[in-house]
Amino acid sequence: MPVTYIVTPAACAAAMVSSSRIDPPGWTIARNVVIAFVPAATVGLLAKDAINEHLFNPPMVAAALAVGGAAMLAIAPWQARRLAA
Repeated sequence: MPVTYIVTPAACAAAMVSSSRIDPPGWTIARNVVIAFVPAATVGLLAKDAINEHLFNPPMVAAALAVGGAAMLAIAPWQARRLAA
């Protein structure tokens, strides 16, 4: 079972629960998570074969890790300044 099918409902449930009760902001976050998830899941299911063929190979995974790491390193100073203010 793909991790996405487990993580998304858990994230929705965690977003809805605040101090062991369901609050309106939690519902808003859960709704937004579902709205963001549905198109991504639909495209993923429709393009599963192309994604597996072109994206799940060592060079592509290494490139994605490098780009993600560079993005985190570039954003970290900006985020630290933003949180300090």
